[in-house]
Amino acid sequence: MSIVEEEYAIESTRFSLLERLGEGGMGVVYSAHDKELDITVALKTLKERDSETLLRLKKEFRSLHGLQHPNIISFGELFEDRGKWFFTMEYVRGQDFLSHVRVEHSLRDLNRRSLAGEPEVLDDASPIPDSGQGGHRFDENRLREGLAQLVNGLMALHDAGRLHRDIKPDNILVEASGRVVLMDFGLVTESEQNLKTMSRFFPVGTSSYMSPEQAASANLTVASDWYSVGVLLFHALTGRLPFEGNFSTVVLEKQRSAAPSPNTYNPAAPPDLCQLCEDLLRFEPGRRPRGEEILERLKGGNPAPRIATQPSVSCEGPFIGRTEELDRLQACFDSVLQRVPQVVLLNGPSGLGKTGLARHFLTQVSESGDQVLVLSGRCNEQESVSFKAFDQVMDALSQVLLRLPEEDLFYVIPKNGILLTRIFPVLSRVKVLSYSTQLRQNTENLQEFRSAAFGALRDLFMRLADRYTVCLFIDNYQWADEDSHKLLATLTQPPAPPNLFWLLGLRTPSNTE
Repeated sequence: MSIVEEEYAIESTRFSLLERLGEGGMGVVYSAHDKELDITVALKTLKERDSETLLRLKKEFRSLHGLQHPNIISFGELFEDRGKWFFTMEYVRGQDFLSHVRVEHSLRDLNRRSLAGEPEVLDDASPIPDSGQGGHRFDENRLREGLAQLVNGLMALHDAGRLHRDIKPDNILVEASGRVVLMDFGLVTESEQNLKTMSRFFPVGTSSYMSPEQAASANLTVASDWYSVGVLLFHALTGRLPFEGNFSTVVLEKQRSAAPSPNTYNPAAPPDLCQLCEDLLRFEPGRRPRGEEILERLKGGNPAPRIATQPSVSCEGPFIGRTEELDRLQACFDSVLQRVPQVVLLNGPSGLGKTGLARHFLTQVSESGDQVLVLSGRCNEQESVSFKAFDQVMDALSQVLLRLPEEDLFYVIPKNGILLTRIFPVLSRVKVLSYSTQLRQNTENLQEFRSAAFGALRDLFMRLADRYTVCLFIDNYQWADEDSHKLLATLTQPPAPPNLFWLLGLRTPSNTE
């Protein structure tokens, strides 16, 4: 398909595609001109339009769109236009990490400066070493500085409660200025709890760079990403990978053999970097150094004291106070237990702690019994999607339905449930919905179709609430679109609405705004 045909396929008047930058297992990335902002952006769209890849595309954007760090690519907006999904990112022009640290690239840069009349800076204070057998050479200064920037970016990612899970050279670009940018977050995950819901039968990621625990589909900590940094360092020092072969060979070898030392293949490599690499590639996650220690050692300093265990990813601290608010929420929740639906608004200016209060309460009630289902979502200002207040909730609903016992699943699916897959495509992950019977009525008329689809969702929640206590939390509801308002009205209006506990976070202007 040509760029012109691809541009037409996106069906957006805001963007003009300029160049195809690359593609992965999930999506295709282009450079594009944003006519509204008059800038060049990177635009990522789906290669295949199935529900699983759509869910991954949305998760990638939503996991990182609010995170700002100079060594992490910045995200723009998420779009849904007539069934096509894509998002924009900062446009980064650069080369992959390993190319950046190779000596031939350093010498080429010096030649360019010489041709441009700039002085060459190459003396004993900043040498380019010949660091290996067989002609493998790298710029040690670039390697140390580039790794330090990567470590800073990863530390910010981990502090935000995220794991990358696919650290490799192609996902790390270096601009001409020397800025290192971590990108491609298609496998990013938010927490250990999310990992527990993922497949345990086949590892995801790049076999050569993934940690032994990731290769074994075990629960992961931040140590898994640091292992991948160790592989990157090994590759830079030696020109090869610690384990080589096909996917299965590499995955199995990581379970039964220790990684070799870089000086096995490059005796001239700096001893402190070799030792750091060995420590990062240790089989036991708890024995690998953490970000602060790695930064210190990259400077050539003494290793910091090693912490015996690695914490799993979490950004939640202890919740203190707010007893009155929690008691009022509990009273509303108790009403739902007595079959009285509740809609609770958490009003207040930004920074008041509404989100923390809601999450703490919902964690409490979800741990109080197996019959409580919590569906959480956030309405984002940076998203231009249909039913934007409900989109993340429907993603969560698809996960819940997939985990229901078969008896419960067949009970909760409404007769015309197939209509729901047309307004929320991710629900087609639940195959029973796609196979459900559609009521005989004119669904070509938009108003009649929406009325039928809204009714199907109301019916689904009615049936779900017969067997479970269902809580729905939508944060930042102030950004909701008109379609979301109409859907909420359908799900809450009398007579006899579904017995649900609604919790809506609503930001109001502060006195200083």
